[in-house]
Amino acid sequence: MIKQAVILCGGKGTRLAPLTKNSPKPLLPVAGKVLLDRTIAMLVEQGFTDFILMAGHLGEMIVEHYEESPLTGATVEVFIEPEPLGTAGALPLVADRLEDNFLLVYGDVFVDFDARRLADFHDAGDSDVVASLLVRQSDHPWDSHLVDVNADGEVQDFIFEQEEGRLYKNYGNVAIYACNKKILDYIPRDKPSDYGRNIFPAILQTQGRLRGLELEVGGFVRDMGTPDRLALVENYLKRKERSRAARENPRTLKVAFLDRDGTLNYERGLIDTPEKIEMIPEAAEAVGKLCAAGWTCYLITNQPVIARGLCDVPTLEAINEKVTAVIEAAGGKIEQIYYSPFHPETHHGDGVKEFRRASDCRKPGSGMLYQAEEDHHLDLAEVVMIGDTWRDIVAGQGAGVRTCYLGEKEEGQALKADFCARSLADFVKQTLGDHA
Repeated sequence: MIKQAVILCGGKGTRLAPLTKNSPKPLLPVAGKVLLDRTIAMLVEQGFTDFILMAGHLGEMIVEHYEESPLTGATVEVFIEPEPLGTAGALPLVADRLEDNFLLVYGDVFVDFDARRLADFHDAGDSDVVASLLVRQSDHPWDSHLVDVNADGEVQDFIFEQEEGRLYKNYGNVAIYACNKKILDYIPRDKPSDYGRNIFPAILQTQGRLRGLELEVGGFVRDMGTPDRLALVENYLKRKERSRAARENPRTLKVAFLDRDGTLNYERGLIDTPEKIEMIPEAAEAVGKLCAAGWTCYLITNQPVIARGLCDVPTLEAINEKVTAVIEAAGGKIEQIYYSPFHPETHHGDGVKEFRRASDCRKPGSGMLYQAEEDHHLDLAEVVMIGDTWRDIVAGQGAGVRTCYLGEKEEGQALKADFCARSLADFVKQTLGDHA
């Protein structure tokens, strides 16, 4: 079991000036807590106990920080590189301190993810794997450095310059690695080097093996190298705290986040014209009963037909208007519609480029749910997300709201949904009882 983590803390953080003028970036406070302390605390919770911090710019401050504030449950050693050696060049300086396998994390990046999953993935692999890379679908794949990972999880190549007309699968390097100590054989001693740019390509060129593992749903890793990105991280933490409070203190339900396809209307392929909408019997009436009981209803729907180029926004709005018209005729109301036009796959070559990307505003991400909460000042403790796919349930759980799975009870229980129902009408009957 991997228990050692090497954390790179040598960057100057120039884009965050003047915040980094008198402090190394890893010691900056994020929502009131030092970034590096957050990272180490997260890793300690996951069973990592031995930390090597590779410092550079203002590294003495990092030494002082952990001398003055030692961490419970962890040993921390700080090494200061004598000169800038890139992301990889300083590792040989601590060769005698390294375990056979270790985690490698960037200390100036905000991380909130399952590091143990990556470490165990690497541990379970063949002994000739030099490193296992965490990858994810990028939200700007057209100008990203991409990683070619095949269906077996083997890294085939690194794409630094994308060729016009060539299709690439959307996997970006998260820059978090589980490494075997043999990686030292590939790091030059006489010049700076970078893992992504130099070391990993060199490993592939000599027939060495690298593997890739996709970041789990809900995992959050962000470079907070600019004030805008720092603000995004702080907003993430605020949302996470509201979600935690909602889970721990549920209140009487009075808000429904409704999926569309499969919940309100039959899902029979991709719906790209109003004529293809066929409402599920009693679904509109069920929304009407919720509204009559004082509930507020919102539509939260993935609509990749936009990304795929199957219909435009006016057509999608016409489709949604047909759905809401049927609901209104049954006495219900959809307060607002939130839809995600995105689809993260990039290697099919069709559709609209700017929407062919990852986005947290696509379920199982929780972005649309948070947007509805913030737009309408909702209390997440009073919300239930209702849908017929695992994406609906995971999106709801990510936002801290209760969830209802429409389908087989056993599958809903496997997804750990709070409620299971055969249909929206069945959920309303369960919830409202004699008032339904």
